Amino acid sequence: MSTLQSPSFTIDLEHLEEDGPSQECKDIDIEKGQLSEYHGFWIPTWSLEGVMASQKQFQARDTDVLLVTAPKVGTTWLKAILFALVNRMHYPNLQEHPLLTNLPHALVPILEGDMYNKKKVKDLNHASPKLLSTHMPYNLLPTSVKNSTCKIVYVYRNPKDTFVHFGIS
Repeated sequence: MSTLQSPSFTIDLEHLEEDGPSQECKDIDIEKGQLSEYHGFWIPTWSLEGVMASQKQFQARDTDVLLVTAPKVGTTWLKAILFALVNRMHYPNLQEHPLLTNLPHALVPILEGDMYNKKKVKDLNHASPKLLSTHMPYNLLPTSVKNSTCKIVYVYRNPKDTFVHFGIS
C-alpha cells in the first residue's frame, strides 16, 4: 500500500490507483477536512455542492473575467490586482478604493463557494464585467464558460513551490 505523508495528513494512494469504474463521487478523510473525487479530480467536500450547482446554473457572458487558480498559488494577490485593473475607472479617488477597506476575497466572489454553495446564488447580473474566481480545474468549469469568449486568467505554480509555501517537506 502506497501512502503520501506529511506532518498534518496521510492519503492512501490506493484510492487514486483504482482500475475499476469510478463512482461519480468518492470521499477521503483528511485530518483538517475532507476531499471528494468528482470526475477524476480531488476537491474539498465543502465545495462539491457549489461545483455541481455552478456547472448546471452559471451562465457566462463574453465580458466576464474568471480567475482560475489552484489553491495557494497567489490567488489573493491576483484577485486584488484584477479587481484594481477591471475597476480602475470606477474609483478615481484612491482614498476611497474598496481594496483599502475590504479583503480581495470579499470583492471577487468564488464561483463554487460564494456564489453556488449552500443553495444561495448571488445575483451579479448588474455587474459588467463580472469578476469571479475559482479553484475548479478547466475540465470542471461550467460549459457556458468554455463556450463563451469570456476571459480566463489561468495561474499555474510549480507544485514543489506550493508545497514549500505550505511548509510541507
